[in-house]
Parts: sequence; C-alpha cells; structure tokens
Amino acid sequence: MERCTNKNLRDVTRKFLNYRKTHLTRKNRLNHIQFSKAISLFNKKLIDRIIFDSYDFKLNGLGTLSLKKNKVKKFVDGAINKKMAVDWKKSREYNKIIYHLNEHTDGYKYLFEFKPSKIFKNINYFEFKIARRNSRYLAKILKNEDVYGKVNAYLK
Repeated sequence: MERCTNKNLRDVTRKFLNYRKTHLTRKNRLNHIQFSKAISLFNKKLIDRIIFDSYDFKLNGLGTLSLKKNKVKKFVDGAINKKMAVDWKKSREYNKIIYHLNEHTDGYKYLFEFKPSKIFKNINYFEFKIARRNSRYLAKILKNEDVYGKVNAYLK
C-alpha cells in the first residue's frame, strides 16, 4: 500500500476528514489510502488535460490555470539575452556562462500560468507556484520527441 508524503499528509488528512463527515454511509466510503490515490489520480489527469488539450482550469473565484508558451529571444540589440536560463552544468565544464537555448522545443519556453480573477483582492501579496512534480513532468514531456508534438499551449 502506498502512503502520502509528509508534505501532503496534512492537506489530504484534512480533506479526508471532511469527506468522511459528508459521506456517512459505509457502503461507498473510501479509506484514507484510497482517498489520497483518488486525489492524486485526479490531479494527474487534470495536469495531462492542461498540457495536451490546452484546457483552462477555472478555480472557483480565484482565477484560471493554463499552459502558455512564448518565444525566447536569443539576442537583444545584437548581444546575447541575459534573461535566458543558465545551463550550469555546461558552464562549469567550459568555465564560461552558457545559456539554455531551448532547441528541443524550437526556441519556445513553456510555463504554467495562473490568471487571477478580478474579484481577488490584494493579488500583489500572493504568488502562484506549481508543484515541482508537475513542472518536472512537463519538462520530461517536452524533452521526449515522440510526445512533444502533442503538447498544446497558447502562444503568449
């Protein structure tokens, strides 16, 4: 049997206790492990739909989560664009700064984007950060040539 990681344990436990209160019949009640697997499966399917179907997931009253891509400019005013991400492994190897050119994605950079709704107050004090597992999953898909052609994101 699989267990939750300590990081997610509090959230899943809180959701599970809420679930147990609202579903009192014993016939269809899930145990804690089944419940956490169901949540994980839902999140995985949601991320797949956002990546492959260009789905905009609307969070109730908060905003919309989607995948965007933008073309990275390699040169600005004749010089290398310093805003590109540094390839630290190659930089250490050659003892000079080398930037990622995103050749595997034809020069595009893919990011999850959260667009807050208009009613969301004090938006300047909040930050949306996608879970590392999901960003690593996106990177794995983008580096796989067979799957990369199926990624569907809107151009910024």
